[in-house]
Amino acid sequence: MVNLEKFFIIENKNGKRSQESYLKDNFNDLHKKIIHFNKKNLNEISFKEKIWHYIHNVDTKILCKKCDKELKFKRSLSEGYGVYCSRECTNQCEEHIKKVKETNDKKYGGQGTSSESINDKIKNTTLKNFGVDNFFKRKDLIQDKFIEKYNVPGVWAVEGVSDKIKDTNIKKIGLVSNLLTKESQYKSLETKRKIFREKYERFNILSDEGDDIKILCDKCHNNFIINRSVLYNRNSMDVEVCTLCNPVTNSISYSESEVLNYIKELLPLEEIKEKDRKVIYPQEIDVLIPNKNIGIEYNGLFWHSSYKVSNDYHFKKYKKCSEQNIKLIQIFEDEWLHKKEIVKSILNTNFNIFDQVIYGRKCVIKEIDSKMCKEFVDQNHIQGHHNSKIKIGLFYNDKLVSVMTFGSLRKSLGMKSVDGSYEMVRFCNLKNSKVIGGGSKLFRYFLKTYQPSDIISFSDSRYFTGDLYEKLGFTFNGETKSNYHYIKGGKRINRFNYRKDVLVSMGYDKNKSEREITEEMGLLRIYDCGCKKWCYNNVTT
Repeated sequence: MVNLEKFFIIENKNGKRSQESYLKDNFNDLHKKIIHFNKKNLNEISFKEKIWHYIHNVDTKILCKKCDKELKFKRSLSEGYGVYCSRECTNQCEEHIKKVKETNDKKYGGQGTSSESINDKIKNTTLKNFGVDNFFKRKDLIQDKFIEKYNVPGVWAVEGVSDKIKDTNIKKIGLVSNLLTKESQYKSLETKRKIFREKYERFNILSDEGDDIKILCDKCHNNFIINRSVLYNRNSMDVEVCTLCNPVTNSISYSESEVLNYIKELLPLEEIKEKDRKVIYPQEIDVLIPNKNIGIEYNGLFWHSSYKVSNDYHFKKYKKCSEQNIKLIQIFEDEWLHKKEIVKSILNTNFNIFDQVIYGRKCVIKEIDSKMCKEFVDQNHIQGHHNSKIKIGLFYNDKLVSVMTFGSLRKSLGMKSVDGSYEMVRFCNLKNSKVIGGGSKLFRYFLKTYQPSDIISFSDSRYFTGDLYEKLGFTFNGETKSNYHYIKGGKRINRFNYRKDVLVSMGYDKNKSEREITEEMGLLRIYDCGCKKWCYNNVTT
């Protein structure tokens, strides 16, 4: 007699024996017995379920122990069926309640996992292991696990998951996302409006719909209209908000004057020229330092958006300055407002001003975790953190002073991941610090440890010339086109967040282009200067 459990479960590693066609062709007698056993009461269930019923000699449907509702099969023969149809039935069952109590008494002394002392213990353990009191706050670790296992940053990016979610939502609510229901949109709008009103409660807001806000000025007692972005910037800088008392013009802004004043603190006044029109006539350079061949521009988001200037405006200005041997640094408004110390450090570096000079040969290399990498890069790199598989740190006296990260070729940049090919994603030093030879030391470690076949990287033309790459042995491979971001809430948002497929999944018209949809949403674009592309070939001939 065949040991059915051994035949179908233990020795059935590839699952073939559970397939009806395979069983019929190779074990026809057994197949007939299974069919005959289930014919009377269980003819409509799947063949795998029929096998389970035959193995366990159960010729009736399996019902919930609490409510007698028919149970669903758990897909594998080893799991079979559960005991209850839902969590509600499980929690109402006296046998289950008794078992939970016994476990609770044994593990927690009767206090339960919801008790304050147990919760504190769980939080402390999580804090010790992961640096946070709740593991789900460590999004970087969760993303790293997904990248390691599936090569994507989250479950939403796993192939087929997005389509399955859409299909489920369409069946349930008739829409691809529950965020598109009138109820959700109204709730979201009301929440945003409440937060907005609380933030600007000192103003007499008459209307807050759309990007233009209507306010009653308590000084001139007139109504005025102000763009959300301008309101945000003026309020954060403690500048008069009323556009009648303080008209919005294209003249020098408060933030722009801050940049100028900072440069004046660093350099002698005689070295600085303001509003120079000689170098790239008739265009103007906000600040020019002739003896250093450096120009500095402050770009307000609204005034430098594609609504006000051409898409290639910043690129052309950068190229004109390059032709005159002038390095043009272009600072976007949100960078000065939100990453001021990093911008100051970049300016300091260009003027060869440092708080400390560190020698790479005196430093120690260590590979670092995601949390340490994220904190350092967010605090020291103008573009902020980006998920990378390989994170290498340089330590001086046990203090992290430099980070270089590498990852697979990015889909978002139009590249396909290839074994042995990497992108150098981020490199930065501690703010206001010069780490002599640090970049070379980190790069040599990567080459020796990971032995890549080739590497690519990009330098932002608004800030950098790419001289680091030349020192590392990279080859210049041309300049990319000007890239664009969308302006929302006084900040630049990566255009990847507004791809057409994302917009369509949110319910927008699939027959319209990304530009048409974002224009309907009232989003402005702002273009940069593009990037320089650099390539490193590690294959020796």
